[in-house]
Amino acid sequence: MNELPNRGSDYASYLQRAGEKIFCHDGVYWHLYQGFLMPAYLPHATPEIDRAQAREAIRIAGVPFARWNRGFHMKDESDWWYVVRYAPYSLQQCSRSTRSKVRRGLKKLVARPVSLTEMAAQGYGVCQAAVTRHEMTGYLPSPATFDERLLAAEECVGTVEYVGVFFDEKLVGFSENHIQDGGVFWENIWYHPDYMSLYSSYVLVHYMLEYYLSDRGFHYVSDGCRSIYHQTGVQDFLMDRFGFEKAYSQLEVVYSPRFFFMLSLVYPFFRLFEWHRLGNAGLLLKVRAILLQERIRRNAL
Repeated sequence: MNELPNRGSDYASYLQRAGEKIFCHDGVYWHLYQGFLMPAYLPHATPEIDRAQAREAIRIAGVPFARWNRGFHMKDESDWWYVVRYAPYSLQQCSRSTRSKVRRGLKKLVARPVSLTEMAAQGYGVCQAAVTRHEMTGYLPSPATFDERLLAAEECVGTVEYVGVFFDEKLVGFSENHIQDGGVFWENIWYHPDYMSLYSSYVLVHYMLEYYLSDRGFHYVSDGCRSIYHQTGVQDFLMDRFGFEKAYSQLEVVYSPRFFFMLSLVYPFFRLFEWHRLGNAGLLLKVRAILLQERIRRNAL
């Protein structure tokens, strides 16, 4: 199940070259993500998957569950969504406050595509600064993992690219962007905290919206799905300031029999796992994420 994906599966090829395990069953590519399976496609490009296919995939891969989405930007609201910004975009569509902050940021900062050479020289330092200031070192990739992703991007041209924001010639923030079938996912965004007061986040987001939606004609960009692993204000920022919206979808999850049995025993105690009670307890946060995932799945039935 671990053969290199064919040319029709460029995104799966990138993930494998970036060090992730790829599984193919019944014509569908999956990748191992945080101990479970997800389709090796961006959400809007995910093929139809039935539950029997997913059950066999997790059996072969030996993982506790598989998760995927069904539909993208459904009419009916649900508890599962992606935060997206559709074309067209212009700064004039934003509020006066947002326009002011973008323009103030542009007086000292410049946003543009970043070469892989520049990323290799300066990118990891931005990541280190970001996690150190916020005491989130658990989210810092290893230098080897970071370099492996850059090499994979070089080998899979057009699938992954980087856009950054600079103070003089110093990289002070960047986004790793994944591309498939007319959509762009901002997979990882990092900001050096010392330059946030210069509105680096406003400058980078504004530039990427112009670059992808206006200049290059992509259909939409996305910051990803609803976060179930930790609380974050990033998606609220994008919706409040730059006109992002929720694209509703249906969350699908299939469990191995043993894992589903254990989950059923713990699920009645979901309310004990509130955000404010857990702090930075990594294992408990993961348990809460799985329980929240199950609640979202059940609510969609």
